[in-house]
Amino acid sequence: MTRIRAVVFVLVISLVAQACGSDAPGSGVIDLTDTTTTTAPPEAAPDNGATSTTAATTSADPAESGTGDIDVRTGAAVLVDAGFGPLHGRRVGLIAHQNSTVDGVHLADLLDADPRVELAALFGPEHGIRGVADAGELVGDETDPATGAPIFSLYGDTRTPTTEMLEGVDVLVYDLQDVGTRYYTYISTMGLAMQAAARAGIPFVVLDRPNPQGDRVGGSLLRSGFESFVGQYPIPDVYGLTSGELALAIVGEAWLEDVASLDLTVITMDGWEERPTWGATTLSWTPPSPAMTNPDAALLYPATVLFEATDMSLGRGTDRPFEVIGAPWLDVAALVERMEGLGLAGVAFDAIEITPRMLDGMTIAPAHLDETIPAISLRVTDADTIDAVRLGIELLEGVVETANGRTVVTRPEWLGLLTGSDALAAAIGDPVAVATLLEAQAAEAEAFRSATEPYRRYPREDGDPAQLAPELFPDIIDATAALAEDGTWRISATVSSPYDTPERYADAWRVLAGPMGESGVEAEDGSRSVPVELAVRELLHDHQNEQPFTRSLDGVSIPDDVDVITVQGRDQVSGWGGQMFEITLTR
Repeated sequence: MTRIRAVVFVLVISLVAQACGSDAPGSGVIDLTDTTTTTAPPEAAPDNGATSTTAATTSADPAESGTGDIDVRTGAAVLVDAGFGPLHGRRVGLIAHQNSTVDGVHLADLLDADPRVELAALFGPEHGIRGVADAGELVGDETDPATGAPIFSLYGDTRTPTTEMLEGVDVLVYDLQDVGTRYYTYISTMGLAMQAAARAGIPFVVLDRPNPQGDRVGGSLLRSGFESFVGQYPIPDVYGLTSGELALAIVGEAWLEDVASLDLTVITMDGWEERPTWGATTLSWTPPSPAMTNPDAALLYPATVLFEATDMSLGRGTDRPFEVIGAPWLDVAALVERMEGLGLAGVAFDAIEITPRMLDGMTIAPAHLDETIPAISLRVTDADTIDAVRLGIELLEGVVETANGRTVVTRPEWLGLLTGSDALAAAIGDPVAVATLLEAQAAEAEAFRSATEPYRRYPREDGDPAQLAPELFPDIIDATAALAEDGTWRISATVSSPYDTPERYADAWRVLAGPMGESGVEAEDGSRSVPVELAVRELLHDHQNEQPFTRSLDGVSIPDDVDVITVQGRDQVSGWGGQMFEITLTR
């Protein structure tokens, strides 16, 4: 693991609050090395996809398969492919949820099944390890029934791993899928866990995952005085970084106290070189929170989340949460006409009706329960061109314009926490101020993109290899043992290593005393013994064009009390492993 060096930069921006005639906190120079951190109390909890609109699922089965053609292996998958190499011999604390799967198997189960690592503890974010808790619902500690590991909640009595929770943990591993917005709480959980790890002297590993927003950056930086659990860092609403890249920035810019000393590793993805949106990949979509039911909802979330500061419905209790906005008093025809007249890219609008219901899995009643109300439907038509931040501001301005004097923003303080300042609350209702705000946000977003360029890991530089080589082993598919006249043995082994290239190949096989269960393979009782090595046959080059191949070794001395031997192969990178072959000796 390497420690990242801090790179300090200062971003000077003229705040739109001045254009709106507001004395917003944080006006003037924005220093991105600000280390102020405030954890919001439970009542200020973010929605994170908020109240469930369908029955919560405890399985890791994807809700929707990817429709694109870009193959992506997440950081978790890369780590599994590498046989958990960086974690060997360590007691692992895993921060995970229902998305923390590799090829349909939960990462906790994969870690628990590997004898080379120890799953010491699990840590659950908002919605819990299996993603079934409602938005804002506190989650308690428990024991994972699948692995027997303790589960410590980071969305209950504490948001930060405590010293007691970290006892017996050698390394903290983070694997949460977020949606690329500042107010989605998983990145706050990540930062606070990083801070706790730094203070405890524990390494921190981020298993990188795609940002569903792709490469887009938009919105205003969080201003000083507006920090909360929905805004820990001076970043825009949509920040255009993966979790791993954001973690590098948090450390490099010291956005939290004490993180500069953190031993941080980011396991990067394979295949996310072009920073695509989710729909362009072959990845299946599992809701990262109960109501974030599909990739389009994630793309629209920066727009519709603003309406948490109103008494309107955001589609909770329907089959389209975060894709519709409705209220009994909404003039939906006028609103659709206004929105269509703006010519916004990547989105279409329809006038519909919705009836929010109390669906299975919901614990909090949705707005306008059991009322049939007019609503505007938002449909993503182009994931690459939609600007959800502008869409949300224009939509809120449109609702205000067509509300006939009705007070629309009923929770201005929450709007300030979501948007990171009071600039939007001050601008809404004044078209000139809104236009000024949007212009300032565009400049601010571009400045942030440039300032965070040192932390971007995709695309990789030319010639930069993947961070972890996949774990590959040769298989021994056949072997024989012949006793020579001098009492030694000639061992012949047939090796299958179809991945062989001159750069990486099976470079040896060895002879072990005893049957496979006694030669270092896990026995039925879960124990593992140290293999007794009798001889090694080195392979000095690859056999790319000779698969499978057989090689022999003469003069092998085998003790008289050994009746069974095992032959095992070795890979240049992964070491000993793969299918072994057992031989019963005939003397």
